[in-house]
Amino acid sequence: MVRIFSITLLFLFLMISLLNCGGGGDSGNGNINSIGGGWVTIDAPTTDLTYTSSCNSIHLGGEAFISPTWSRCCSGSADDTGVTITWDNVTTGVSGNAFQSIDICYFYFYYPYLCHHRWSATVPLILGDNMITITASDPSGIKGWESITVTKPAHSFYVSGKVTNTGGVGLWGYGLSGIRLTLAGTASTDSVSTDKNGYYSFSCIQNGSYTITPSSTINYFLTPSSRAVTVNNADVIGQDFVTDAYFISGTVTYSSGSGFSGVEMRLTDTDSSATYYTDANGNYTFTVPNGSYTITPYNVLGYAFSPVNITLTVNNADLAGQNFQAQ
Repeated sequence: MVRIFSITLLFLFLMISLLNCGGGGDSGNGNINSIGGGWVTIDAPTTDLTYTSSCNSIHLGGEAFISPTWSRCCSGSADDTGVTITWDNVTTGVSGNAFQSIDICYFYFYYPYLCHHRWSATVPLILGDNMITITASDPSGIKGWESITVTKPAHSFYVSGKVTNTGGVGLWGYGLSGIRLTLAGTASTDSVSTDKNGYYSFSCIQNGSYTITPSSTINYFLTPSSRAVTVNNADVIGQDFVTDAYFISGTVTYSSGSGFSGVEMRLTDTDSSATYYTDANGNYTFTVPNGSYTITPYNVLGYAFSPVNITLTVNNADLAGQNFQAQ
């Protein structure tokens, strides 16, 4: 009888813990208001010192309490916490809701125990000091808040352009194999990659003189080789680069004929290298200047491929149909 009673008490304790959706993570230095306990922290950027940003907005993030008095279970989503997190730029009077996420650390009887309640927000800034407050609250009246002062020292602007082949088609590549643009000058040093249409953009650039230099693991001959840019109280657009480049493309399939996704395709020659992963249909594409290249599919999960590799020469024309089959 004592054993049954003890098991029953344990079961009730676990169920109460579940219904309360307790948890959270490291305790923060946030302020607590109303009944019960609770907190919210800002850890990106730090709240220890006033933070300075040249951008027209700032990305904030941190952790919030999981309400111990609000019982909404158990989808395993941030809604289960019952907590609403808002941001308020007190200086401008602009406010909004933060994005929330939650982890499931373990389960009680198939129900999730929630932890690591994270939040993030993008807050617009004006010139000068911006006092920003993050507030977490739940329907029972628990409220916690934390503040940070962000100083925007000067107006900032965008510098943008496009990288294309001579036919006007945008150039890009996967990850480190993409085209990188580096801007360096008066108040900034930054690098970005072109998107799938060949566009690039630098943000948060203050007035001054800069140089934009393109680079790639593929040996493109880009025109011009760099661009000098002056930012003077306005965005600077049209900083374009052009090169002779052509498309090598193909498909990787299973023996059944269906596309093999996620295969790492490696392109090499004397001066170039690039990596691409096949898409959902098994397709891949490289954009390269004239020259001789070898394309090799990387052995995935023990698969071999036929052919083992393909060596080809690009001479002022695209080369399609460079196909492989998994064995």
